[in-house]
Amino acid sequence: MLLRALRSDVELRYVALGDALPDLPFPGRVATYAVADADGDVDGAGGAVLVEPFADDHERLAAAWEALRALLAGRQGYLGARMLRSEEPAELPVVGVVRWSSPLMYARALAQDEVTAARAALPVPSRPALYLAMSDDPTRAARP
Repeated sequence: MLLRALRSDVELRYVALGDALPDLPFPGRVATYAVADADGDVDGAGGAVLVEPFADDHERLAAAWEALRALLAGRQGYLGARMLRSEEPAELPVVGVVRWSSPLMYARALAQDEVTAARAALPVPSRPALYLAMSDDPTRAARP
């Protein structure tokens, strides 16, 4: 699945998720990840996908991620989450993926104080961004 960030100022403008990496018409960062934790339906159609890459695989990250995921799971619009860990050394060794029914439902969840506090408790800096699925055709990503 090829995703495009909703905002144009996001560092990782495009993200490809899945077993087969597409032949992208632009340079990218490539790493192979294994599922470390999963809940719900992350791969379904529609909605918005929060992709949160972490620059370090801190030992406390898994517990903080699970606490945040459990909190998000009770929010309207939450569809599922997955934590991915790189199988080899990578610039971004851990990536969190959370699927929402819409960008609005994600924004509403993020506006809640307990969610803000749980995000602040993550022991590793991250660069979260919200994405929408584009297409299974990676050449479409090069078009504005």
